Amino acid sequence: MKNTFRNISFVILLFILQMIISQCKSGTNSAQEIKEYLCRGNEPFWMVEIKAAEIIFRTPEEEMVYTRSNPIKESNAIIFETRNRNPNDKTSVLKVKIFPRLCTDSMSGEVFPYTAEVERDEIFYEGCAR
Repeated sequence: MKNTFRNISFVILLFILQMIISQCKSGTNSAQEIKEYLCRGNEPFWMVEIKAAEIIFRTPEEEMVYTRSNPIKESNAIIFETRNRNPNDKTSVLKVKIFPRLCTDSMSGEVFPYTAEVERDEIFYEGCAR
């Protein structure tokens, strides 16, 4: 009887440890997951890459790198707002809004899962994102 109780206790202990370990693993992965986005538009062409540590704004004439800000949820949009010094020593402000709304690229016809609105130094851009 004593050995049976010990065996059952051991099995229960193993089960509990396995549950704790699996919870720790799944919690770690979801906490570390950082969503990246690619936003782009036409006429004029522009592109924004939102990466783990930076946000890159590109046009055919220039490229500007900003530090990635934490996203803010507002209504149904995800918003990134960041600042940087441009080469003329002025503050450049970049605000990117991403909406969960299908978007069709006006040139390629490609369909994207998100719509993007970008404001950079009081100039507005609209396009698609994924």
